[in-house]
Amino acid sequence: MRFYDFATELLRGIDDDTERHSVLGPSGEHLGHVLGALAEDAPQVKEDFDAYIRATIPQCLGIDERREGEFSAVQGRFWSGDPVLGFWQAAGTPAGAEGEPQVNVFRRQELSDGALRAAGVLAALFQPGTLDGSITLVSIENPEIAIHPAHVNALLGAMHAASGNTQVIATTQSSDLLDSEDVRTEHLRIVEMRQGASVIGELEEHTKKYVTSQKAPGPLPELHRQGQLRPADATQERSRLRLTDSRPYHLL
Repeated sequence: MRFYDFATELLRGIDDDTERHSVLGPSGEHLGHVLGALAEDAPQVKEDFDAYIRATIPQCLGIDERREGEFSAVQGRFWSGDPVLGFWQAAGTPAGAEGEPQVNVFRRQELSDGALRAAGVLAALFQPGTLDGSITLVSIENPEIAIHPAHVNALLGAMHAASGNTQVIATTQSSDLLDSEDVRTEHLRIVEMRQGASVIGELEEHTKKYVTSQKAPGPLPELHRQGQLRPADATQERSRLRLTDSRPYHLL
């Protein structure tokens, strides 16, 4: 099982470990290594990775490993041409590769926090271990940080796709991440402070029935903004997990 809470400075930094790694570190260590491994050993998965990047970061064609001597880092390919149609024609084709006249390469220092964090989330979901079954669970803390609210659904789509290979858990306080037809009430576990302790449970039954009775788009984001998403009564919730706030927890 792998648990992730990304640190932007590690995602942006130079990896001075000369040993090649195919597993992403818990704070985003070895991002370049993982992207390089996907490009070499699973090019179709790397293209899927880049497709989610394109949907998350405007004008970005892909995030790749950049070798700096013996060390590893990351870089981004961005479309500089016009019009927008050209971007989608170049996406996933040789016209979107480094060295093409309408493609600018941004090195690690020039990449935005959002681009780096999106790359970290997607690398965690599609790293080689999730594909071969050796990583059975991926948990990501606040995957939406630094991502424009209009584009966080792309990350949710990636998590939904990755769940076909491994179990995926995301902790979030983002209403925007719930704004998708892919979200079902059975996917949710709600956390609430009650009498000094964290109570975790499924959505209250009456709220669940209300949400499932509504047509798309569902009311989950607005209910969350209003503070109306609460866990079911702890005394009736068989699967609840109750821990004091002074102790870290992971819900499996």
